[in-house]
Amino acid sequence: MNLLNILNIILFFILFQYSNIYYSIVIIIITCIINIIHYKKKNNNKIYIIIIILTLGLLTIISQNELFIKWKPTITYTIISLILINDSKNKKELIIQKIGQKIIKLPKKDWVILNYIWSTFFFIISLINIYISYKFNIKIWLYFKIFGITTIIIIFLLIQLIYIKYIYKK
Repeated sequence: MNLLNILNIILFFILFQYSNIYYSIVIIIITCIINIIHYKKKNNNKIYIIIIILTLGLLTIISQNELFIKWKPTITYTIISLILINDSKNKKELIIQKIGQKIIKLPKKDWVILNYIWSTFFFIISLINIYISYKFNIKIWLYFKIFGITTIIIIFLLIQLIYIKYIYKK
């Protein structure tokens, strides 16, 4: 996460507190455009998430229906889940392995297990987001998105570290 993304979240949250979701989305759209210019030069995969945010943000503003922006985490985490499942068929390095092997060395079979665990985790988060989106108002959803999902990911990561430590003891 870069400084622009952190600033984006802070501005979004502050603007939401003092106005409404639609003005907050304008901030997201502006930073998305800046990110597109930035990542276009680097040919980075983050461009796809930025396009999802732009599309759903614009649909939210045009239709005046906040449900579109509420779908963003579900779409993003479902795509990540599907990418990880598809990646399990990869005969070489898994995405999870590429990220994690800088920290720890594990056998391929353990990386495959972790890959499926993370894929399932992201899919479950996407389902929880849909539930919160339809069951609660925008303010509760926003708190869940910013603080809830972040906390859940951190806790899940800690559980994974305990799991990896357990694997090492075998």
